[in-house]
Amino acid sequence: MRPIRLFVAALLLPLLLAGFAACGSGDENSGESGTITAEVLEEPMSGIPAQAGQWMVEIETDPDGGLAYTVEEVVVPPGNANFHLINSQQSAHDLTVEEVGGGSVRTKTVREGSAWRRLSLYEGKRYVFYCSVPGHREAGMRGRITVDPKLESSELDEF
Repeated sequence: MRPIRLFVAALLLPLLLAGFAACGSGDENSGESGTITAEVLEEPMSGIPAQAGQWMVEIETDPDGGLAYTVEEVVVPPGNANFHLINSQQSAHDLTVEEVGGGSVRTKTVREGSAWRRLSLYEGKRYVFYCSVPGHREAGMRGRITVDPKLESSELDEF
């Protein structure tokens, strides 16, 4: 009976180790994991009417030209956040944020440029983002927004 257990353990151990190695390998703000967290803007950016000390989220379109954003989930604090769409593609895209079961707002549509939108997002509500150009959302240009009350204005005290 003991040789069978050793044989099974020898087979399973490499699989378990590979699974553990894959966990947490992406940097949360790099987009590698598909999730980014809003950050406090430390200094004003050219073309963005956000002020230092405000929450900022940058969402980029696929630099390889695909119908996708570089992130699938955005984590923001409750309250105001500035959303900055960066589109390096020649194809037109926008960023639409919709409250599930509610209304939506969007940036202007841009080609090889950027656009921004300041939003108020509330804890307990569900939000999604997508490109509203016909066919783009269906092709995969979409994601979700999580409102995390742990990201509070106390993080702004340093300004």
